[in-house]
Amino acid sequence: MKKLLVLLLLVVALFFPAQTQAVGLEVTPPEYKVELAKDEKKKGYIDIQNLMGEEVNVKTSVQAFRQTDNNGSLVFFDDKNLQYGILLDLDQFKLGPGETMRMYFMVDGSKLPSGDLFGAIFFTTEPNKVGGVGQSVRLGTLLSITNGTPTGRQAEITRLETNFWQLGGTIKGLYSVRNTSDPEKNIGFYPDVRVSLSPFALERVLDSTLVFAGRERSNDFTLDIGSRFGIYSLKASYGDSSQKKLVFLATGYWLYVVMISLVAVVSFGTYWLIKKRKKRSNMSFGRKSRNIL
Repeated sequence: MKKLLVLLLLVVALFFPAQTQAVGLEVTPPEYKVELAKDEKKKGYIDIQNLMGEEVNVKTSVQAFRQTDNNGSLVFFDDKNLQYGILLDLDQFKLGPGETMRMYFMVDGSKLPSGDLFGAIFFTTEPNKVGGVGQSVRLGTLLSITNGTPTGRQAEITRLETNFWQLGGTIKGLYSVRNTSDPEKNIGFYPDVRVSLSPFALERVLDSTLVFAGRERSNDFTLDIGSRFGIYSLKASYGDSSQKKLVFLATGYWLYVVMISLVAVVSFGTYWLIKKRKKRSNMSFGRKSRNIL
């Protein structure tokens, strides 16, 4: 058995030599949100780490992106406006095994169209093929840019889902928001959706995921509600658009009050039934005794 195992290892070493290290880069952060006043410039940086077992050449590039479906899938394409307004410190650089490079970039509002813009800074490897595997890796950081005052943002809430019975300290649910903006006036944005509970108003403003014009995205939410009891109205809204659901809450100390009350009711009901059955049994036994006499 040992000889067979040694032979198998020799065969693997013969036909699969060289490297078994993970091939790739690590890019941090994965996303940047930039807000610019008119003609403002802002500088940022991205850390790129080489996870490969060899030195690599890394080329940089800038592309725009858009969503292609309601799941947030993206397609990337060249855009001269973004390439002109997003300036990179380096066109290319080298990274040794395990090394990290911090690359700076500038977003120039004076060279970009106004409104909401979306792009990515990409890092593409060209590994040294001498003794290596010759694989190419492409990773990037997404950029969400608001240049000046955004216009044309419109959205509607299309769905709100949660359980009617809420017995914890939080309400968990899901809402869907659709971007109804004119694509020529607004590409996309992150709608601020208000989730509220009434009566005894409780409200939270939640940052939704990015949704492009004509697209719809779903978002999970958790609302801390403290100690409450009774039927409440849960509402998700954006502007004049909203969806509502009725929920029954027994949370916090009220949950213990309800549980103790239920135990008391069940116990009393059980005791009353047992007592009633005993009374019927005694009455039946008394009738039988009189018949015998």
